Amino acid sequence: IISYRRSDNNIYLVHSLATQNLSFNKGWNDFSLVVKLDRNRLVKDIFSPIAGKYDIIIGEEGTYVPTLDEKFITLKSLTVGKGYSIKVNRNNTRVQGT
Repeated sequence: IISYRRSDNNIYLVHSLATQNLSFNKGWNDFSLVVKLDRNRLVKDIFSPIAGKYDIIIGEEGTYVPTLDEKFITLKSLTVGKGYSIKVNRNNTRVQGT
């Protein structure tokens, strides 16, 4: 949803809110974020709805394994436009966020 306000014969972007849906099949899947998240971009928060349905997320910045102790996790947050790989252990696994 994008809303605009017209003022002084110019159009200004007032608010932008977008939703991204990610759908994964069993095995390795590649993804990236195309929308800037309004909230926290921590991997553990973004993927909490599918906890137990994936094994690992790998990105240029590091690796996230949900079963590892926090001190061993090198991928803490996701960056818009960067690519990531996720290994999912169930078909039709979906994540939705804004």
